[in-house]
Amino acid sequence: MFQGNMPLQLFSRNSLKSLSLGNNQLTGQIDVLDNGPDLQTFQRLSNLTHLDLSYNYFRGDSELDALLSSFTNLQRLTLSHSGISVTTSNANHYVNPSFQILSLASCSLKVFPVSI
Repeated sequence: MFQGNMPLQLFSRNSLKSLSLGNNQLTGQIDVLDNGPDLQTFQRLSNLTHLDLSYNYFRGDSELDALLSSFTNLQRLTLSHSGISVTTSNANHYVNPSFQILSLASCSLKVFPVSI
């Protein structure tokens, strides 16, 4: 039950493979759109295979195609009930063939992404 803003120190570890912050009370603005500042922050985690930000109180928008094409090792992405709205440009980006889990409940996604 961590509370407050997401600790940005986590993003200095490019060797990090799994980041699971789900089921907490974390807050703050997260906007991961094409080449936005938060995407550049997340891109430092180039070895990330599992990202779970679910069940928190974030605000912001994420561009799913940008996330999936930026994290070429990503296998599981869980953003359900995180407060993050997810959009897609429906571009046919590369997705890791080992990608297994995509959880986007309550993320306001209006179109199912072609890249999946």
